[in-house]
Amino acid sequence: MSRFEEVEQDRPEYYGETMKSFVDGRDMLYDPPQDVAQRFSVSRSVVTTFVLLVLGVVGSIYYLRFSLEASLGGSQASTIASILNTVQITVFNIIYTARAIKLTDDENHRTDTMYEDALIVKLFVFQFINSYTSFFFIAFIAQYLGRPAGAPDSFRGQCGAVDCMQPLAINMAIIFGTRLTLTNFLDVFLPWLYKKLKYRTETKGIPADKKLTPAEEDYMLMEYDNMIDSITNYAETAIQYGFTVLFATALPIAAFLSLFNNYVRVKFRIWKLFSFYQRPIPKGAQDIGTWQTIFAIISVAAVVTNGALVCFTMTAIQGFTYYAKLWVFIGFQWTLIAIQFIAKFIIDDEPMDVVIQKQRMEFIRRKIIEKVEDEDYGEEYEISDEYNTEHDDDVVDNTSNGYSCSLSVYYCRGIKKGRRRKRHKKILDHSPIISVLSYPFDQPNNTDVGDMEMAETSHLLSDNIQFYASPKLD
Repeated sequence: MSRFEEVEQDRPEYYGETMKSFVDGRDMLYDPPQDVAQRFSVSRSVVTTFVLLVLGVVGSIYYLRFSLEASLGGSQASTIASILNTVQITVFNIIYTARAIKLTDDENHRTDTMYEDALIVKLFVFQFINSYTSFFFIAFIAQYLGRPAGAPDSFRGQCGAVDCMQPLAINMAIIFGTRLTLTNFLDVFLPWLYKKLKYRTETKGIPADKKLTPAEEDYMLMEYDNMIDSITNYAETAIQYGFTVLFATALPIAAFLSLFNNYVRVKFRIWKLFSFYQRPIPKGAQDIGTWQTIFAIISVAAVVTNGALVCFTMTAIQGFTYYAKLWVFIGFQWTLIAIQFIAKFIIDDEPMDVVIQKQRMEFIRRKIIEKVEDEDYGEEYEISDEYNTEHDDDVVDNTSNGYSCSLSVYYCRGIKKGRRRKRHKKILDHSPIISVLSYPFDQPNNTDVGDMEMAETSHLLSDNIQFYASPKLD
């Protein structure tokens, strides 16, 4: 649906003042800019408050960790801090997601795409900060802070170890592993619980031995919210992708854990959709929208973070001077970023054969569904007995009507007024002719197709594909 956003309808929830359109004069809804600015200011204030609250909680957790290092040791204090971080991430994500949906509802977006983009930005910005703040602190800040009182001389800054890679790996393993386990559990448990509660509520007062009809059983299932569920699933995938690539140097096994988790998660979701939800209603979309940009940003950020880990946090090039490390870091990141953009330039998002097929299906759809009239290019052709026919599939003969064509793709040569037009041969010869008025054509082999509607005018979509549409031949 390459033009979906251009023709997308307004959301039923959208409201505003009625005014005449400046384009076509029709009535349309208009939302005053001052009202929009006021609602957006409220949203930004709430999001900023949540972000500051997260930063304060993360700071409190690490203050507690520093206090426990003297009595429990660095590794145990780091483990306790990681567990508390996991709880903080989970709880804040649950609270903030509900609030973000309410804020986006209040913003009064005109289309579903605008609504989704606004909600995606709110969720990702907060979840990025909520999920990765502790990792950035350990990787790039803790080593430059003063060593706690009583810590061994070999410890580096506030890392709680000889370097920050070990506590970073422990923190990642605990948070990432717990997140994967908890997310999959809640992804199955909560729908199961909601289904049980709905069934109990709807069947209250009904005898236990009464058998429900299939329609009633389907009604007992929960409704599937295409938009919210899709956004939350993408958000979980984006955060998991960030865990996998942003600090891959500290925990290389994270890629394998993500692969295994995604395999299990797909199976769980298939089972969940079949068992707990009513059949989802299909919705159109032009592409994955803002998520494509988010995944691209994470990919570029992963180059920077891993380069910084290798050059400034790990001890691999400890003997280099600071300026030498800086130049290695600059060269490393820009080389990999250049490779990313070269690969993006070389590999098409959509192969040309897919583009052609989409154009082909759009042309046929407009002819059949929208009843668009055939184009007239000024040249009228007939199908005569005097022609050469090539075919790929089984041939259907109807020489009495002056043509013989294959069932799926017709390769016929056009003749003007009963004689060949050699100057048009390169265009018409071996070009697939599809009768859109009778498409799709489905007849048994060697069967008289009678008044099969053929083509007089053509619409060129590619160097080798023509579509014909016209009244049937007599």
